[in-house]
Order: sequence, then C-alpha cells, then structure tokens
Amino acid sequence: MKELLFTVTVLLFFYSTSLAQQSEWKVYDPTNSGLPDKQINSIHIDDQNVKWIGTSSGLVKFDNSNWTLFNTTNSPLPSNYITGVASDGKNSTWIGTDSGIAHLTNGNWEVFRKANSAIVSNSISQVKFASGAIWFTTDKGLMKFSNNQWQIYDSNNSGLYIDFVCSVVADKDGTIWSGTFNYLDFNGVLISYNNGGWTYYKLKDHGLFSSFPDALVYDSQNNMWLGTKGTTGGALVKIRGTVWTVYDKNNSGYKGGGINSIAIEGDDKWIGGNGVTLFKDGKWTTFNKSNSGLPDDFVSEITIDKFGNKWIATISGGLAVYKKDGVISSVVNDNKPVNSTFQLFDNYPNPFNNATKVRFSIPARNRIQLKLYDILGRELSTLIDELKDAGVYEAVVNLDGYPSGVYLCKLTSGNFSSVKKLIYLK
Repeated sequence: MKELLFTVTVLLFFYSTSLAQQSEWKVYDPTNSGLPDKQINSIHIDDQNVKWIGTSSGLVKFDNSNWTLFNTTNSPLPSNYITGVASDGKNSTWIGTDSGIAHLTNGNWEVFRKANSAIVSNSISQVKFASGAIWFTTDKGLMKFSNNQWQIYDSNNSGLYIDFVCSVVADKDGTIWSGTFNYLDFNGVLISYNNGGWTYYKLKDHGLFSSFPDALVYDSQNNMWLGTKGTTGGALVKIRGTVWTVYDKNNSGYKGGGINSIAIEGDDKWIGGNGVTLFKDGKWTTFNKSNSGLPDDFVSEITIDKFGNKWIATISGGLAVYKKDGVISSVVNDNKPVNSTFQLFDNYPNPFNNATKVRFSIPARNRIQLKLYDILGRELSTLIDELKDAGVYEAVVNLDGYPSGVYLCKLTSGNFSSVKKLIYLK
C-alpha cells in the first residue's frame, strides 16, 4: 500500500496564542545557565515540557524558568556522569549513570545498583520508556523495569545472544527491538522480541559492516529508522517490513559520520552525530559549527519539544536549541479559553484535490488518535497517536497517488469518537 503523505501542524491555541520568539539558535552553557559544564551526554523532555539534561557533572532539571542541579553532593545520585534519562508518564524520572540507576518520584529517590537489586550492570548507556516499561541498555544485556520488578534479557537466559546492547525501541505492535554489537565477529545485529519469539537481522547482510546500531526510532507510519556508526562510517537506514533502504555518503546527500540520535518531526528526520543533519523531502541539510549556531560538531542526542524547538546535546559546546524562524521560548498567557469539549471539525477544502486540512480540539491533556480509512473501513494510516495538551490542532492530509473517492477521518480519545467524510476528487 502506498505511503500516505501528511504533516501535523500545531495551531498554538493551547492556553495561549502569543509566543515569545528569539533568534534561530540559542546556546546554553555554564556562563548563561545552570549547566555545570559543557559536556551534555543526554537530553530528555517530559510530558510537562520540562528538560532533563544529563551532563558529566550531574543531572540538570530546567522547567523553562529555573535550573536545578542534582549531583552526588546534594542528592542520592550514584554518579555525576549521567548517560540517559526517561520518564514513565507517572511524574517519575529514571536516570542512568556509569555507576547505577536513580529513580526520582515527587522528590523521593531510589537507587539501584548490582549490590542492592537484580540489575546485572551498573554501566547504563541508554534509558527508554517503551511498551509500558522502562528499559536500560548495558554491556551485560537488556534490563526492564515494570510492575516494580526487574527482568533481565541476556545471553544466559534469553534469545538475546549478544550482551552488548547499544539501543532499544518499541514499535506500535509492542515488539521490542534492540540494537546490539557482537565483538566476536565485530558486526552489529538488530534483534526483535515479541511474545517469546526472537528474530535476528545482521547489519552486514545489508552492507553495514562493523557498524554499531546506536540509534533506533519509529515514525508515525511504523517505519523504523536506524542510525549506525563504526569503522566504515555512519548510515541512516529506513526499515519497512523486510525492505532496508540505506543512506550513506556514497549514495545520498548524507555527508557521513556516526549517528548517535534520530528525532522524528512529521515526515522530517533530524540526525545527530557529526553535526546535525535534516532529511526532508528527499533533501539533506547539514548544520555544523562552521555554517550555523551549533557550538560543537559532536552531537550526542537530539530531541524536539512541543513547540518544534530542537534541543541538541553536544559533547563540548553545551546545549543548543534550534528552530527555523526563531526559537519559541515561552507562552504568553492572553487568557483566551480553550474549547471545553472534544471536537473534530469539517475538513477544508471539501471536496479537495490532493490536500485538505483536518482540525480538531481537545479540552485537556489526553492521548488521541487520528486515523484515515477508506470508505470500506480499511485503515490507511495513523496520522497522530500521542499525548497532546489541551488546544486546537491541524493535520494536513495529502492523498496524491490515491484514487478519487470518499475517505473517512476518525478522531478517538478514551470514550470519545468522531468521524468526518473527506471527498477526494482528482
């Protein structure tokens, strides 16, 4: 089935319609912020738009006004070297370090080490919330925390036959994918797990020799995007079913270099590694220290906030923020009300040729789904499936390549459901 093209645009009506904007680039470092040093290992943004910043000198919480530093002196953190942070949606933050795991909930701390828990390694490389659980990648296997219990997947007790785990992600079906590296033959292996079954994909079978699969994400179409690094250089890989499409410096506009992080924004891919690369509409744009406001070319992680700002962690230049046409730094409250009910509005134009706009409003923070069906009720695409703040949103639906006819757009959230007919005429 053809891929449906769409973009999702937030109409910033939330609790406000006026935004404070700045220049396209802003850089935070110890001279102008609460950051303790310029080495930023990780950046995570929680559901409240709070930034959790992992440095080599502690964990920093930035609520867009105040900076709070947690370190081994003023908190139970097991180490000041923070490697990853994730939230589980329960006002709860998990912190990975090189010496154990910390869990912060409503000001209360827990610390997990090999000495006091079931974990098999104190050295954490990534922390991710996926498929209702918190996952930790280590050099001794994959660790999962769910329902107050630890579960370990390693070469001794599971089909995860390689203990060195670089990355982890879950797809929409709940399948867990792990990027691993086998030092015995010096090659990467992608391993999936679902309902007790394990499947293995060797990167070298796709021309990716001696490659570490360090970055894994899924887009809204359930395509996996893999970022690699290694002796042969980095590559961006799109995996759709059994089809692997490899983009590297030899066959695309990607200039090469290892990939540490990938962030998805609609159909756009933001790639962090050797600078920042935007892959948009088949075109490649590279931002580096010499041609932009990026303070350092070594990017450890990139993530995107609800305003579309790109938060870029660098190893020696601090934390950079980028948004074309200006970084949005705050919301200025003009006391305009938000709709008190769910509503799916009529699309415009209707009938339409190629593209139409679908708008909807939600009264409070909710997980919403916006899906497109054909007239027989067969699902064509999931346009949106995520947690959204109260406000009015818009999806631009492009049916180029599909036949003329009547299509159905359905908005659901909890017990609410609404359907609108879209009439497509070529």
